[in-house]
Order: sequence, then C-alpha cells, then structure tokens
Amino acid sequence: IARRLQHGVRAQDTVARLYGDEFALLLTPLPSEQSAEAISHRVATWLQQPFVINDLHIEVTCSAGVVLYPDGTDGRHLLDSADRDMYRRKRIRQERSAAAALA
Repeated sequence: IARRLQHGVRAQDTVARLYGDEFALLLTPLPSEQSAEAISHRVATWLQQPFVINDLHIEVTCSAGVVLYPDGTDGRHLLDSADRDMYRRKRIRQERSAAAALA
C-alpha cells in the first residue's frame, strides 16, 4: 500500500505510515480544499484496485479524512482533525447506505 501511495503522489509530497494500517499523506502546496477532495478520491480509487500477492487477489477498502492547514497548530492537531473528518465521512457513508437499503 505504501508503495502504491508513493507512486501516486508528487515528488514534493510525503507518505507516512502512522500505525499498522494507517497512513498519512502530506500534500504541499494545495490551491484549495477541492484539490484535497479530488486527491482523496483519487487515492481511494488507487487502493480499490486489487493487490496481487502470491497469485491471490486481495482487495482493501480506504477511509480518508481531509484537513487543510491551519486546521490545527501542529502535526498532532492536524492528524486529530483528519481523524475526526474520516469518522464523519464514514458515518455519512453508513447513513447513505442505510437509506439506500430502505429505498
């Protein structure tokens, strides 16, 4: 996953593995929040492509949070803001899925 992320970002961007299955992308500079949203969508699309390992096709899912500096005063606050945004997005996705199932 890290290699796929590294190949998908620009030379000036940073890919960092935070924990077991959590990564952070530091993308600089970005002209707008819409640019961040577009990149988030593109990253999710890259990760939806199956990984082939020892002839096994492995699919992963991606949940992303987007935050723009200065939404926080330091790295820890930025990561916390991104984490909150990720959970907000997951909740919205779950609500939409539930509504679609009822329709």
